[in-house]
Amino acid sequence: MRFQLTGFLVAAFFLFPIGPNSFAQSVTALPHLDVNKLSGAWFEIARYPNKREKLCAADAQELVALDDKARHLQLVDSCTAAKGYSVVHNYSAKIDKQTDGKLKIPTFFPLARPYWVLALAPDNSWLVIGLANHKALWIFAKTPTLDPTTLTQIEALTTAAGYSTATLIFQPQKSYTPITSQAPTLTSTHPAAAATPQ
Repeated sequence: MRFQLTGFLVAAFFLFPIGPNSFAQSVTALPHLDVNKLSGAWFEIARYPNKREKLCAADAQELVALDDKARHLQLVDSCTAAKGYSVVHNYSAKIDKQTDGKLKIPTFFPLARPYWVLALAPDNSWLVIGLANHKALWIFAKTPTLDPTTLTQIEALTTAAGYSTATLIFQPQKSYTPITSQAPTLTSTHPAAAATPQ
């Protein structure tokens, strides 16, 4: 009996390895996303801590524009550092061929990291993006703030997908001035030189 139990435990160890994400819920990107709805300026409401935004203290925004190249986007993120100066990054994203909800952002050429559009409000008022491994998450909105009811609904959605809301950093928006009211034509940045989300 002891031998059988030990054999079962050994088999279970190899078949179902235990790790930080072993019991995490699966994550699904939006299967049919109209990428035109991503265009424009987005206010960052909350995020997981990450290297790219370690200097950001307030006013984090993301500007998204359709690239001239098919299935590509140009992105500019900006924020205000604690000492008052602006931090700006410009980079590109490629839309997955199978589903518009999956974006690939270059790290070091030719490598890229997948970022998934997890949810988009029916009225395009808010957006949730994250990594499938639950190590990164962003909540964006078209306005500098979200009402408590909407934010609670978004947090419930992300929790159901296996993300911890306890890790979120809520980004203050002090200037209330978007990068621009319209998506501009942006200059492409070579992947090897682009600032890269971590």
